[in-house]
Amino acid sequence: MALPYYIYQDNRKNVGTNLWYARATHFGILSLEDLAKEVQRNCSLKLSDCIAVNTELVEVILNELRNSMKVELGDFGYFTPAIKSKGAVEAKDFTPSEFIRDAHVNFVAKWGIEKVNGKGKSVRQWTQGTELKQIPGPLWASDN
Repeated sequence: MALPYYIYQDNRKNVGTNLWYARATHFGILSLEDLAKEVQRNCSLKLSDCIAVNTELVEVILNELRNSMKVELGDFGYFTPAIKSKGAVEAKDFTPSEFIRDAHVNFVAKWGIEKVNGKGKSVRQWTQGTELKQIPGPLWASDN
């Protein structure tokens, strides 16, 4: 199945000259329980075991990120804690309450090598071989 995307025009004044960009969209949401049902169909575990493992995995990942750990999930990728901050002119002027704007989590998909025309090209493992398909607009938009 192809990854759907739509194009949109960025009309913000500070960006430039109303350029057009592509934005990926999705067909729905797969919940933690839906994921557990899919895992159950593909292995010998019971649904309750899959739900328990998925739920605990989320809790462990969040706890380890709060402990400043990078969490790797094999061929899937890794999560790292991150912050956004404004710049202070002098290091002595930097105060967290004034300059740190946001604490968040970054996810980086695992990289791999894909052969294209006999040459190696770096690609993210989970998007390797993904086809793209343009759609008229975002799937959730009321006017499309």
